[in-house]
Amino acid sequence: MNRFEGWYFKHRAAETVALIPERCNEKAFLQVVTEARVHQVDYPLSAFCVSGRAGRSNWSLRVGDNLFSPAGVTLSVDRSDLSLKGRVLYYGWTPVRDIMGPFRFLPMECRHSLLSLQHVLTGAILLNGRSISFGGGLGYIEGDSGRSFPRKYSWLQCGDFNRPASAFLSAARIPFCGFTFWGTAAVLWLEDEKREYRLATYRGARISVRSPGRLEIVQGNLRLRADCDFTGGQILPAPDRGRMNREIRERLATPARIRLWQGAHLLFDERAEGASCEYLE
Repeated sequence: MNRFEGWYFKHRAAETVALIPERCNEKAFLQVVTEARVHQVDYPLSAFCVSGRAGRSNWSLRVGDNLFSPAGVTLSVDRSDLSLKGRVLYYGWTPVRDIMGPFRFLPMECRHSLLSLQHVLTGAILLNGRSISFGGGLGYIEGDSGRSFPRKYSWLQCGDFNRPASAFLSAARIPFCGFTFWGTAAVLWLEDEKREYRLATYRGARISVRSPGRLEIVQGNLRLRADCDFTGGQILPAPDRGRMNREIRERLATPARIRLWQGAHLLFDERAEGASCEYLE
């Protein structure tokens, strides 16, 4: 089938841990990403099961003995190089309505979804004998499916600002019907105002700056800018025509500054210490 599908569950409190359950042509696996290293546990395809529609209350995902759902995650891994146990619960999802807009109807090489921009965490995990508490922390969930990750892209997510808010920015070189174009989608959610600022190609947005240290998107009189060191980080496998034979680098928790202008007026200017980002050139 030459396809993959996977989800990215980020958990941030005093420490940050991302869990990536995924399947591709030949196998299923769970990646456990910490700020120090990456663990990967392989499973047969039969150990991977998705029930319901992603994001809905009856949705669940299982890989091996690890269960993921809108209520939280239950983890059980016992391997020679990785022992992982525990349960983390989720409260107060911040869902995003169809980040791909009308592009969801087109044959894209990679489809992206935002399940929750931000939610509150409680619970803890035991990772190789060390307890990591997520009580009062913040979570984030997204998903990807298709054939391949884009050849060139930028991606950033963060939510640990001084004010309740969450940011997601992306830009990618997208192949389509024999040609390629730069597409973008970004959301800044202000929880205290219950307001979403969305910038996207299908709304007329364009990428004004894309570099290893900055991503800036302009749409009408809105200008959203992320300043962050996108480069470096840990090596993760990435899909290429349904097989995990590419490598990308991700910074799991790094400082970032997010700003939003409406005309000359600065609407938002906050720093986050736990931004996650990727940059592929």
